[in-house]
Amino acid sequence: MGRTLGPFTDVSTARVDGAYEIYEGLDEEGRDIEILTLGISSSKDPSRRALLSDTVAWAHATRGPADAPILKADLNSEQPYVVTLRQTGYRGVERMLERMLAMGPATGPLAITPGAHTGQIPRVGHHTNPHGIPAVSSPPGSPAGSPVAPASPMAPYVTTNRSSRPAWLMPLIIGLALLVLGGGGFVVVWGMSGDSPVVADEDGGVPPASEETQAPGEAPLPEYRTDLPPQQMFGDQVFGDSAAGVVQPPGWPIAFRVPEGWECQTGDGDTTVPVVTCRGPSDDNPGFPPAMHLELVECPDECAESTRLSVIERWQIRASELDQDTYFFEESTATDYTLAVSRFFSPVQNVDLHPENLQLAISATGMTEDVEAIQLVVNDLLTQSQRPS
Repeated sequence: MGRTLGPFTDVSTARVDGAYEIYEGLDEEGRDIEILTLGISSSKDPSRRALLSDTVAWAHATRGPADAPILKADLNSEQPYVVTLRQTGYRGVERMLERMLAMGPATGPLAITPGAHTGQIPRVGHHTNPHGIPAVSSPPGSPAGSPVAPASPMAPYVTTNRSSRPAWLMPLIIGLALLVLGGGGFVVVWGMSGDSPVVADEDGGVPPASEETQAPGEAPLPEYRTDLPPQQMFGDQVFGDSAAGVVQPPGWPIAFRVPEGWECQTGDGDTTVPVVTCRGPSDDNPGFPPAMHLELVECPDECAESTRLSVIERWQIRASELDQDTYFFEESTATDYTLAVSRFFSPVQNVDLHPENLQLAISATGMTEDVEAIQLVVNDLLTQSQRPS
């Protein structure tokens, strides 16, 4: 007989691979389960915790009929873990472990590599894609799942065109769920370098990108533009006077707003990174708080129309077109909402740091109660990246 671990009994070690550990056992209902967790020391590494959170969300977004359902995940506990059923003929936590091993070494420091793709958008760059979603010049990765496994507690997924769906039914897909660093009525923005967090105004004021917030030698901060007409692509949500903070990733061509209580990781002050991850409050859903992953992708041929169409056509999930620059995919369950958006745009800020055309990949997820907040952010990103009139 194995040992007892929390609510799980008859637990035994199945595999240890560096920082990652897999256990087998029984849940409260006597079902065979698998547990993927981090080792005790690795649980103190924010980058590995973030990778586990990202991978759990990826597993939700790409699960197919052959993938065992995720039963439980606690990503904010002292030793984070995820649990799947253990069934013959189904892929369980091993699938997630393989993905994590493909993203970096199993031991030692885990670098956050600029350009590492953790979203659900097909990329036009030259990076290896652990999701199996094809990029123009990348080798195929592991197969991405088709719609949700019938045995999943999240099933069934319902996929429709946005025009036939109620305005509030706006699903969103995750990139990276990060650790909660603070609470109260603040938006916390912190850097990958471990610098002190930047706290947005509690009353929702928009901090300008001025010299006061930018030290010599640091990458320039983009300004939040208030002169642009709001884009209400998903629902009717736009930022008005609601409490919000401005996220200004160093060197980025756009800034954007997030609701009160959201946190974003933007990179350190003197480095421009193509990946930004944000997360909403986790008080109600500690395992799966609303989260969003943003990535700037350089097109190999200036985002020519042929490249755009090639990427979208090879997207393994069914994408719909909003306009010539914007494609999206939506999926929903009774409790979860997902959205992936591909936006092609021309930077008008920090143009010396970027090519003439870029792809902005947005991926986010949330529960039903998180839809409005994520709609706000997505619509704001589309507003800030719209084509100049």
